[in-house]
Amino acid sequence: MLSRDNTNWLSAIDYFQLIGLLMLMPIQVIIIDEQQLLTDALTHLIDSSADFRVTASFNSHHEGLSRLAELKPDVILCDIKARFHLTEDIVSEMAKYTHSFNFLVLTGFAESSEVMACLQAGIRGFILKNQPHDELFFALKRISGGGVHYCMEAQALQLRSYDKTAFRPFGLTVREKEVLQLLFQDQSPKDIARRLNVDRKTVDSHKRNIFQKLGIQTMTQLVKFGIQHDLITL
Repeated sequence: MLSRDNTNWLSAIDYFQLIGLLMLMPIQVIIIDEQQLLTDALTHLIDSSADFRVTASFNSHHEGLSRLAELKPDVILCDIKARFHLTEDIVSEMAKYTHSFNFLVLTGFAESSEVMACLQAGIRGFILKNQPHDELFFALKRISGGGVHYCMEAQALQLRSYDKTAFRPFGLTVREKEVLQLLFQDQSPKDIARRLNVDRKTVDSHKRNIFQKLGIQTMTQLVKFGIQHDLITL
């Protein structure tokens, strides 16, 4: 018959065995990116490490986010850009889940406003697709443990955003000022989207923000306001 002391010893052994098993379990990752070739490549790369296992991948942000409660991943590796969705809409949707899940943004390029939006949404990590796989693995491990990891480029954009906030004219972002200049040159939103390599909806969103921030309603007012306040280059 086991004594209470023996029972306590067995409980302690069971506890440490459980901890050991948990430490050996790979970090569970799901991938959300609209490019199938990329999700396949990322899955192959991540699964090549014994520390990680990709449990699912999605090419639709809506589908991927709706499955989080079911899959319960340790980290969600997610792009914030898509052809038919605004980045701010994707980040806003992700923000609904950041209190329960750990997100790592992996995207091709970024602007200061996007980095700041991710920080404000509670997203724990942000790296670019040109980073070496070692940084990706480091970020996955750090974020799965409750840490935060923003790559050096994202940190630089964050600092640049803070630096410009004090003297940013009328609250316009760098990209909004760029769109304003192209609108002044009588370029259509479609042409601007092609020139900036972004979606047409993104340009429409920037235009809408410009009009709202400047308190104007027409292109004629926009041109006049821009000239009067030196917001555009003649």
